[in-house]
Amino acid sequence: MEIIHHKLNNNLPIYFVPLKDTQAVTVLISAKVGSRYETDNQAGISHVLEHMFFKATKKISSTLEMIREFDRIGGDHNGWTNEEVTAYYIQTSAENGIRALDLLSQMLTEYNFNSTELEKEKNVIIQEMNRTKDDPESYIFDIYKSNCFGNHPIGRPIIGSEKSVKSITVKDLENYIENYYHPSNLMITVAGKIDEKEKYINKIKEYFNNLIDAQPCNALPFTSFPVSGQINVINKKTDQAHLVVSYPCMAKNDKKKEQIFLMNTIFGGMHSARLFYEIREKRGLAYTIRSYWDSYFDTGSIAIYSGNDFKKTPEVINLIVSEAQKMIKISDEELNRAKNSIISNFVLDLEDGYNILKFITEELIYEGKITQPEKVIEDIKKVTKEQVERIAREVFSQPHKITIIGPK
Repeated sequence: MEIIHHKLNNNLPIYFVPLKDTQAVTVLISAKVGSRYETDNQAGISHVLEHMFFKATKKISSTLEMIREFDRIGGDHNGWTNEEVTAYYIQTSAENGIRALDLLSQMLTEYNFNSTELEKEKNVIIQEMNRTKDDPESYIFDIYKSNCFGNHPIGRPIIGSEKSVKSITVKDLENYIENYYHPSNLMITVAGKIDEKEKYINKIKEYFNNLIDAQPCNALPFTSFPVSGQINVINKKTDQAHLVVSYPCMAKNDKKKEQIFLMNTIFGGMHSARLFYEIREKRGLAYTIRSYWDSYFDTGSIAIYSGNDFKKTPEVINLIVSEAQKMIKISDEELNRAKNSIISNFVLDLEDGYNILKFITEELIYEGKITQPEKVIEDIKKVTKEQVERIAREVFSQPHKITIIGPK
């Protein structure tokens, strides 16, 4: 994969990925900031800011005109906020690539917030919050994080609370931008049919050249998992129980990350995974049963989700814990199946410009460098059965936590 790196004089990094056989361009601008950087009083501000950037700029006077501008460009656009990164992107035709970059750049540097729009958008976000609470399959992950990571900001919902969101002001947003949206904390990436790279660079300079760089603010480190609260049950009228069993695990940039990916895939990350077979196919106890490696800069968790009959919850928990303990022994066939599954999904992802930019962004934020896809595949292929078994022994020998949403 060809990757062209450029840096402005103020330290703003830019990455281009020219792609053959495409008439599309994706522009993604990311900021190294998310919900774990927030104070309790301003919980949810990263997400509120993401929403507000789509409202108006000094050149685009209203939200309606902003929407029309996106429609003129066409394609797909959105933003997302997680615990450690906030990003904004447009996928469009190559002929509209510069216009897409212009619009995203305007949003982030020539924003025009006002309190009336902010109050309306806070209302929208509170409805988004309520929708999540009405969807137990989503809401269970907010509760699990609180149970798993405790009072650390990672343990809070990314969206914040109704109280904290309502308290956010335009001045708060402007201060947050000043603290976190400066050149060395931002990254601009472009992938697709890029015929005139200099035009993109000049457009970026037009909007970002005058930004003054600053020292990034550090997030609160995660030091230890809370001991208390092994079981957390939220009583709610639902048609089934929603369950997460979680084990402490390594951070996203751990040197053994390929081994962790493979362990999780064998355990509950593919259709032929052990959990899927034992709980769904063999016993018919759940429709959805899956495990995830939920990982961050300095910590992580293996989280296993199940949606099942409430009365069967003790049986499902026992089976999950039992299968976790059995992961200290895997077969060569399982390992090869998991390798092929991960590699195939990775290769398919890299057929799309947006996924390429997400990959590059994560590599730079978490690793500080870009690993070429061929090296990623090679590292997965090199993992041995013994390495996966050692990781499983290390992870699943730790105490687990249980989070449940369901009827009394």
